[in-house]
Amino acid sequence: RLPQVAAGTSIVLVTHHVEEIVPVFTHALLLRGGAKQAAGPVGEVLRRALKDRDGAQASNSVSA
Repeated sequence: RLPQVAAGTSIVLVTHHVEEIVPVFTHALLLRGGAKQAAGPVGEVLRRALKDRDGAQASNSVSA
């Protein structure tokens, strides 16, 4: 759990555990292979990440 910080304070968290960002942060930057995939409010970034992931999984299962 992160400590309380003053409004307007920025925190950078690097994680592979998406569930850690939802309750604490308002904005996120998603990188994949070192390239920016999405940036913005957490909900929008997560929706895009899930959509991209689900699309990749679907195309992998079709080509398998």
